[in-house]
Amino acid sequence: HLDRHRVGRRQRQMCIRDSLNTSFEATIFPNPIEKNQVLRVRLNGVEQKSKVKIVISDMIGFQVFVQEMEVTTEFDIHLPYEKLTKGIYLISFQYSKNKITRRLSYLG
Repeated sequence: HLDRHRVGRRQRQMCIRDSLNTSFEATIFPNPIEKNQVLRVRLNGVEQKSKVKIVISDMIGFQVFVQEMEVTTEFDIHLPYEKLTKGIYLISFQYSKNKITRRLSYLG
């Protein structure tokens, strides 16, 4: 009984670990980006038609873009160029309990 109990516990731990250890990854391009270009996003580790919260903020934390979108593996973001000035921005993708942040350079 003890051996079966250990195996069962190990299997449960592996299932929990697998559900928390997703391979959530984000790629953005082009980067740097120029005015009126469309930002292309590729997300790995996201189920099709999943809701992802996207936040773009400047380096002092002012949010210039916040949107929750149903996404596929690859999608476009039309940036709010009227709110952007030349510089570095942070773009965050939040899916379930996972969050990834990337740097985005805007050339103006």
